[in-house]
Amino acid sequence: MNSHASGLQLPAGTGLSAEKLRENLSQLLRHCPPGTLEAALAFRATSEPSLVPILVRGVLSQHCGRNLLSPAELAIGDYHLCTDLGLDSLSLMEISLTLEDLFQLRMDTGRLLTLFTLRELCELISTELDAIPLSRELASIRRDTIHRMGSSSRAPMAHDGEAYSVG
Repeated sequence: MNSHASGLQLPAGTGLSAEKLRENLSQLLRHCPPGTLEAALAFRATSEPSLVPILVRGVLSQHCGRNLLSPAELAIGDYHLCTDLGLDSLSLMEISLTLEDLFQLRMDTGRLLTLFTLRELCELISTELDAIPLSRELASIRRDTIHRMGSSSRAPMAHDGEAYSVG
């Protein structure tokens, strides 16, 4: 059973208690090496970008059968996902689902399948995480603009799955 099959979804702002968050992340990361859960809890509390490679290595570890967080593995630095770690496209899809749940984002699976190295995967996640505040800000600006429009039209407008009436 892959960790995504548990249905774990932890969207931002859910108000989960610390105990519930720990329980959910423990379930999601149950096959990862020691240190992964603590890094995930720290990331959720701080959004510290330096934790991204640690978390990615932890998640990859459960699929390649190696502890990529061990000092010897950390010294290597980068890996080819398929050649060095023996991952196939199904493993990459399972990894992407776990990473989506962990980082609370949606990744372009087509883009994921074009990645070759651990470094590229970390960069993709960092880029996606950097884009989240901007996309939320743009959505807020669009909603504000719709609400400020004149009362010239009373037709409902669809935006992000919600209907708005202008005016």
